[in-house]
Amino acid sequence: MNKQKQITKCLLALLIILFCDDLVVAQVGTPIKPSENVCVICPNDGQTRNAVFTTTTPANIGETQDVPNVLLPDHALLINQDACVAASIITQTLSLVQGWNWFSLYVKVYDPLLMLQMLEENLGENVEMILSMDDGMTAFDGEEWFGDLDDVGLANTQMYMILTNAACTVEMEGEPANVTDYEISIKPGWNWIGFPSAEALGVVDALADFAAGEGDILLSQDNGLTSYDGEEWFGDLETLEPGVGLMYYSSSSETKTLVYSTAAKAWVKRKE
Repeated sequence: MNKQKQITKCLLALLIILFCDDLVVAQVGTPIKPSENVCVICPNDGQTRNAVFTTTTPANIGETQDVPNVLLPDHALLINQDACVAASIITQTLSLVQGWNWFSLYVKVYDPLLMLQMLEENLGENVEMILSMDDGMTAFDGEEWFGDLDDVGLANTQMYMILTNAACTVEMEGEPANVTDYEISIKPGWNWIGFPSAEALGVVDALADFAAGEGDILLSQDNGLTSYDGEEWFGDLETLEPGVGLMYYSSSSETKTLVYSTAAKAWVKRKE
């Protein structure tokens, strides 16, 4: 499937989620009302799942190349919902100052290219450049976007720098990311890393399960830094804020994997 078709399918799925204000997760045995729309949402993990319905009369199936539809008759009954997940929509607000801004996404990225396109459109003419540490950049020349990042898109695991020509506010909508779901590669030296959480976390709690090395540094654009002395973190940076990108300096000669912890997990670990 080409890129345009992928983007079209993701846009259609996103529109369904965003404009269905009454979207709920059906419980097993819930009757489906006549002419009621049913949206089945599956995790993007490559696995096939089944949602089983019973009906009083045969269902009709109609589909296009990109959008398959199952037309359920009146009074259909959902008897198995292993494919259904909650679709809780949140809004991430980016308050950007003129100049450079470090940011990361805490709304979940299903399609990296689609998320970048949404960000570019929302920024409009207020932006000059979006820069990634490893994937290049995309720049706006007043008419169109161009650059290597347009072929890669955005990821929850990374920090990006946005260069604006004026202060502006941007809103991104989507499902909330789960901070413990992401593995972030920490290479020797400096790394630009994301913080995919809609809730603030203390540095000690967030890094409780990470094997930091003596001399490691975690740096925020506005909130200072914190260093690891081999036993504990110390410094001005005490709390990781939603949407704020970070720089991590690793003193190790090996690549490590960072998975943020929640405060609850960190508390259990310290108690044990």
